[in-house]
Amino acid sequence: MTNQLRRTFDHMHPTLRSMARLTTRERKRFLRWLESGLYHSRKGLVELATSCLNDRQSIGKDEKTSRQLTYLGAALENFYAIEGFLEEPYALDRYTALFLDRKQQKERASKMRQRALKQVAKPQVNPQEKLLFQFLIQRDQLEENNSNERTENWKNVADAIIPLNTSLDRLFIFHKLQQACRLATYGNFFEENTSLPLLNAALEVMSPANTNPATAELRATSELQLFYAAYRILSEGDAGARHELTKQLLEYSEFLNFPAGHELFLMLLSDGIKRLNQGEQSYLQGNLDLYDLGLKTGLLMVKNKLNGITFYNIFFLAIKAGRNEWAGQFLEQYRELLSVRDLATIYPYCKANWHYERGELELAADLLANYTGTGGQSLQLQAKATLVKIYYDQQNFDLLDSLLNSMSVSISRMVRLGYRGEIYLPFVRIARKLLRAHPRLDTASADALTKETEEISVRSLRNWLLERIERLR
Repeated sequence: MTNQLRRTFDHMHPTLRSMARLTTRERKRFLRWLESGLYHSRKGLVELATSCLNDRQSIGKDEKTSRQLTYLGAALENFYAIEGFLEEPYALDRYTALFLDRKQQKERASKMRQRALKQVAKPQVNPQEKLLFQFLIQRDQLEENNSNERTENWKNVADAIIPLNTSLDRLFIFHKLQQACRLATYGNFFEENTSLPLLNAALEVMSPANTNPATAELRATSELQLFYAAYRILSEGDAGARHELTKQLLEYSEFLNFPAGHELFLMLLSDGIKRLNQGEQSYLQGNLDLYDLGLKTGLLMVKNKLNGITFYNIFFLAIKAGRNEWAGQFLEQYRELLSVRDLATIYPYCKANWHYERGELELAADLLANYTGTGGQSLQLQAKATLVKIYYDQQNFDLLDSLLNSMSVSISRMVRLGYRGEIYLPFVRIARKLLRAHPRLDTASADALTKETEEISVRSLRNWLLERIERLR
């Protein structure tokens, strides 16, 4: 879309923008809905809608037309509401039962509610909506029983109170634990005194130490168990418990298809990455397990494609965890899910590093020697850093000297490099000192170089340099 077209689109009446986003099927349904005249009484809306969809240029810009467009927009919003309503059969059944109550058709209303409860209990229903509608339907039944003052209905009222109370508690605990997980994950974005009233009450109900039979049904609810375990992991940082929860999520993988499950997965992954970056190496395997779960369930895919950065992160996490065989299988299994650009840049870089970790230096060098470098400045530098390692280990010192010189020049010219320059310049400087010192470093020089190397923030670069320094002592 050109800038001129974008400006034209942005200055449309809001109704025109909404109409432009309708699919072909929705356009046809909306026109038929307008033509029925059941939900509006304004004249001329059908003709105006047809013009909006077929010949927008013919629409006038006078005040009367603008007002008509506003009326059309209101009708479109009603159409959206009814379409969404009809997509939820349990919602339709619930409101049908309410209508039957008003018409004194109590038996039919009760059957309709039972049908709605069966609909909402199906596995394909969003767990959040399931908990909400179970509560609403049971509340409707209680209110209906309560509105009848006949003595024989009092027992019905009493019988409805307990399941309604359980549904309300289940809904409350679900949302309280979900909010607690969010706060534990993103707490650094909130004020320090941010707290969740009644959270302790929810935690007490879900605690394994709670043996109260009155709350056993709540503790047995799968969604509540998952969020309770997740909160304990996110707030207390138990890497072992994270591994167990990942296995539970795999067993209950259908939950991950819903927004609440997807968000829970992302919160656990985000927290694990943060803790690993803070140096907690016990989270390495746990993060890899989560990524593996995301691959198996498709959570990491977008339109059946795997993002190149995600591909990169998974591969190097496996390498750090010593899972070289798994990393090699991952490279070949998921390479076809990369975009054309990532397949030409990120994949060969990862593949070269896989060969390097296996000691296959020639294969690694062949992949990087003619590396196109179209993956951005950061990836270019990482590829060259890997080549530095390869040439040094091959003792190909002429190529190494030339490469280190070119890296120094490249870093000084990469104006958008930012903090990465502060990472790679010391690496180049120390690598050059190793080259000059080869094959031997005296103890004082080795100690000084070790101290200098320990200032490098990237663990993989730092460890490689420290190992080579030790070999020269």
